[in-house]
Amino acid sequence: MAIVALLIVQCIISESQQSGVSSALFLTTDPINADVLLDGEPLEEQTPLLLRVLEAGRHDLEVRKQGYRTERREIEIAAGEIRTVVIELASLSFSPVLPEEQRVIIYGAEEGDGDILYQLPEGNYSFTREKGALRIEPIFPQDGWIRGLNMAIPLSLGFSTVLCLHDIFYPKRAALEFSENFSLSPASLSAIGLSLTLISFDIVLYAGRAKAKSAFTYAATPREQALHSAKEYYDRAENLLSLGQLEEALRFYTRVLEGYKDSPLYPNALFKTARIHFLTGEDSLATIEFNLIADHYPLPDLFDKAQRGLADILLRRGAYRESIEQLQHMVLADPLYSEEEIELLKAEIREAWFGDDPSIIDEVIDAYGALIHRYSDSESVDLYRYKAAYYLHLGERDEEAKELLETIDPAALDEDLMRRIQDLRRSLEAVR
Repeated sequence: MAIVALLIVQCIISESQQSGVSSALFLTTDPINADVLLDGEPLEEQTPLLLRVLEAGRHDLEVRKQGYRTERREIEIAAGEIRTVVIELASLSFSPVLPEEQRVIIYGAEEGDGDILYQLPEGNYSFTREKGALRIEPIFPQDGWIRGLNMAIPLSLGFSTVLCLHDIFYPKRAALEFSENFSLSPASLSAIGLSLTLISFDIVLYAGRAKAKSAFTYAATPREQALHSAKEYYDRAENLLSLGQLEEALRFYTRVLEGYKDSPLYPNALFKTARIHFLTGEDSLATIEFNLIADHYPLPDLFDKAQRGLADILLRRGAYRESIEQLQHMVLADPLYSEEEIELLKAEIREAWFGDDPSIIDEVIDAYGALIHRYSDSESVDLYRYKAAYYLHLGERDEEAKELLETIDPAALDEDLMRRIQDLRRSLEAVR
């Protein structure tokens, strides 16, 4: 009866924890480190980010990053849903593929030799070769109009002059009289007005082009520092890691971390670095790196792994309760983990804790009792029953242990578990 009461209590606790379920949103961009507005309000975090407490319903997202087009999304999220949104940002510049030239001159500035990646603002350009150099000149939107006006204005002024001379030599009463012997005809006035309009328009265009010229900028980056180069280093690190060459792999992951902070591979390289440090016993470094992922680079396929990594480090240090609490931060967005698996892990941590502190035996029993109740249809439920019965026996609650063992179906057991249950039953019989 005590077991039944325990399970009822566990059911009540579980249901109370599930009430008022909120939604969660993983948002990442390519490249990362973009600013985000949620429903018009700026967020402190940059991408990638995790919003753990998000009201169900419709939300507006706006993503901004210098040098890239602003992207807007409207999402609908259900209560309790864990949603992932990935946004690729379109660059406002482009990288032309240039032939191998000894010299490159961009807008009058000569660039150095070497394998350089140029990022130019979107627009029209002229490419000309002269004396072994490739000259790149931007074509501003005003250029076409200015060229046209440079041809039209002299013609208009010439036509206006002819009409005015005609009015001087052949005076007659007209629209505008300056004196008794001089006046301008309507045609002359119209021609002058047209010329002045064209000149005014030309001045405005020249001012606009001057502003565009002063704002024109471009980037010249060594090709090995371009974002796409991060993949080359990351792939080399992955190959070395698969061969077990941890130190060499770490060197290439570090190249990604040091030179490509906006690359979408940065969080993955950080996680692999943390794992290598964990495997080599450098727990302090691994803790810092796992925390960086959880706090600043929470990708949906890395966040839970980082929390698990932190829990494993705490467990290795003997900080059992802190390890269990760390697992509570998982959102289970990664399909690698299930809720049942993590609850079982918490129970196993309590088992290890019991080895150092037998006074927490009731916590171990409660943990396996909760597993029995919540996952009654699980293939592992008989294992949970055995574990709960085993610790009930250690806690001198033999009648409850026997009652629990009676619920186990022998036909569903493997040989190892059957043997362990038989040993436990013999121990219980010996107590009599």
